[in-house]
Amino acid sequence: MQVRANEPAPLMRAMAYVSDRMPVGLIRDVIVSALSRASV
Repeated sequence: MQVRANEPAPLMRAMAYVSDRMPVGLIRDVIVSALSRASV
């Protein structure tokens, strides 16, 4: 349980770091493009 509880922390830190470095729009474009490629 402790490992699972601590797992999202690094992910949230990475997301915060990326969001600070990049605009949100760019991140959304990357996510959408990745999802579109995965679906196709």
